[in-house]
Order: sequence, then C-alpha cells, then structure tokens
Amino acid sequence: REMDEEEISKRYKLSLRGDDYLVDVESYFDNLSFQTFKIILSEHGFHINDTGFEGSFKLRARSGRYNLLAELLSDNNNIPMIVAKFKGLDKAEILEKSDYGSRCIISSIEKVLTRVDVENAMFSDTSIRPRVDKRLIDPFCLKEAIINAIVHNDWTISQPAVYIFDDRIEVISYGGLPLEESLEDFYGGISHPRSDTLMRIFLSLDNSISCKFQSGMRFHK
Repeated sequence: REMDEEEISKRYKLSLRGDDYLVDVESYFDNLSFQTFKIILSEHGFHINDTGFEGSFKLRARSGRYNLLAELLSDNNNIPMIVAKFKGLDKAEILEKSDYGSRCIISSIEKVLTRVDVENAMFSDTSIRPRVDKRLIDPFCLKEAIINAIVHNDWTISQPAVYIFDDRIEVISYGGLPLEESLEDFYGGISHPRSDTLMRIFLSLDNSISCKFQSGMRFHK
C-alpha cells in the first residue's frame, strides 16, 4: 500500500545518521551569522570561542553544510513565529497578526512571551476579603506551554503558533510524539526530547524550563 505523509516522514528521519534531526537535516542557506545567539550566551556567562563555536553547538550537518539547528539560531532566517488575535471564539475575524520570526529563535521566544503576557490580563476577585489579584492564566504555565511548543516542535512540518481568542489562548506545536516515545512513556512522564541539542541549549539558558513534550494545548480563561 502507499505510505501516508507521516510514514514517509518517519522513514526519512530513521534514515538519518543520528537521533537529532535538527543536527542532521541540512539548511537551505549557506551564509548564516549568529551574533544575537553569541550575545545571549555571553549574557548568561558563556565564554565564546569563535574557533570552536559551530562545533560546540553542532551547527553543521555531516556534509559540512549548516543544518536546521543553525538556521533556527541564526540572525536572519525565513522561519515565521506567528501570534494572532481573533475576535470571538473562532477564526472568522482576525484583529491582529504579528510575526516575531526571521531572527534567532531565542529572541523570537522572548518577543512572543512579551506579546502574550499583555493579553494575560490581571483581574481582581472582590468577592473575598482581602481582595485577590491574579492573572487569567498562570504566567508560569503559559510560558512553559509556549517554550515547550517551540523547543519540541517538528520544524520539518511547520512552525508553532499562538492564537488568542476571547475565551482562550491556543498554543500550537506540530509533530506528535517523537519516534522513540510510546504512549506509555508519555503518560508515565518519561521525556524523549525531539532535539537533544536544542533542549540542552534552552536548559543552559533557563534552568526553570521543563522540557516535557506537549502539543496543541488549549488554556481556557
């Protein structure tokens, strides 16, 4: 029988040399720069050695060309990062659409988090004394959902996105379970990162990030 797209994708990834597809998949671009990434690393106490920089962060595929990981971390790329706000409860009418992509993925995440934080308004519960002020959605959970969606997204399929509605915020991530993870592992809390290298970078930059895979999460106000 003819294989569907998901089966073809799995066969292709299994044919790659290693387990980290971001490292093994070549980028379409040859001329990439990483100044933003280097600045972020320096701000977090990393010593940057230009000679071994690309090798330390596995930015080249086995062919010697830049890989998909390098493209995500580069200063300029063609990868969008959309935050869209809709009127009402569906996508019939869009109020605002912003693209925070085409830059180092770490910088993109910071801008997405700042934008979504504006929508996560504070409200006051005056039915009790003293009055309790809290956000519509727990800020840590919202941050965790967005970071997980981006770090564990399958970038060979599409880009993650955030959709804001009157009653909820949807955080979209593509790819389903990683190839080596079963449903039993998932429900048992066993983590199989889609990209070990990207996960380690984010863990190094923010130890509060929990890297458990989530996909297509919906958070209701």
